[in-house]
Amino acid sequence: MIYLDYAATTPMSEQALNTYTKVAREYYGNASSLHEEGSRAQQIVTASKQVIAQSLGASARHLHFASGATEGNFLAIYSLLESVKKQDSSMNHILCSPIEHDSVLRVMNRLKAEGWEVEYLPLLADGRVCIDQFKECVTTSTALIAVQLVNSELGTYQPVKEIAEIARKMNIKVHCDAVQAFGKIPIDVQVLGVHSLSISAHKIYGPQGIGAVWLSPNVQWSGFFPSSSSKKFRPGTLAVPSIAAFAAAAREMIDEMDAEFVRMQHLREAWVKALYEMPNPPIIEGAEGTSHQSPYILGLRFPGMEGQYLMLECDQAGVGISTGSACQSGTDEANISMKALGKSEQEAREFVRFSFGKGHYVEEIPHIIEEIRTIVDRHYSYISTF
Repeated sequence: MIYLDYAATTPMSEQALNTYTKVAREYYGNASSLHEEGSRAQQIVTASKQVIAQSLGASARHLHFASGATEGNFLAIYSLLESVKKQDSSMNHILCSPIEHDSVLRVMNRLKAEGWEVEYLPLLADGRVCIDQFKECVTTSTALIAVQLVNSELGTYQPVKEIAEIARKMNIKVHCDAVQAFGKIPIDVQVLGVHSLSISAHKIYGPQGIGAVWLSPNVQWSGFFPSSSSKKFRPGTLAVPSIAAFAAAAREMIDEMDAEFVRMQHLREAWVKALYEMPNPPIIEGAEGTSHQSPYILGLRFPGMEGQYLMLECDQAGVGISTGSACQSGTDEANISMKALGKSEQEAREFVRFSFGKGHYVEEIPHIIEEIRTIVDRHYSYISTF
């Protein structure tokens, strides 16, 4: 299969896979144990944490591991809000982008049920948060703002730094889901100005089931789980082989980031050109140009054709695409990002996502376009007969 769903997950790199196997075989101790095997495992964790933290412009002391970004988002948001509640219970207002990843939106639903006032931020037509309207949404009771760095379905860059600058002046906490950005664009948490930031290994050719959260040393936070230590973000046995493989994948991504970014820009441009040259071209969603758009993600829709149908037909033709975030897939709901942009129910159901990575090249585009063209033309021909 030609796999065009790298935003959902990536294959493990050889380096990450070899690292995982070696550490699992040779460093099997519990990193919390005080004996020699535990100490050896802890050394692996410490070195790995240093590598990942450096890639964020952060100190390793402020990086915490989780089972992935879904858990990381949940724990980061609750850790910040628990601290806010202890300091000022009148601050009960939360601002959130309406096109956040499902893992964040579900936390917002839970918080609403617990009595928090959750307000969703107005968007521009390309999916970016409107800064002018954002300023009007902020109140003296706003406790937290949740906004991703790169949207997982449209690939739109959000103005996180601008949002964080405004929030800082009003003592508002900011959580950023940086899963689709990490390893693909430079991230410096000090420059970004957020209070917490989540990342995941399996989006950068690392193993599934491991992620990390950076928490600013300048922010008060309280762990969600009961622990013997008040500053324990997530208690439990550390997955040492996964952490080591995460670091190996991160190192590779950072080393190749600039060159790969340029390659992805050319690849996406070639895809857009080929799609627009089809007899029945799609509508491309997301930001125009390159300044606000990730080249790793291409969201689009063919008017009148359900995305689920196109996805299944492509699957039969040996091409793997998606109808959006993997955590939302499998439901009968229309695409959340499309609906948040004011699209109709039908338009939202038409959405599909192509996402790219190291396994993709311009040379394969004509073959894939031909498969898609056959599916699309057949569908439109069938519709026109009725």
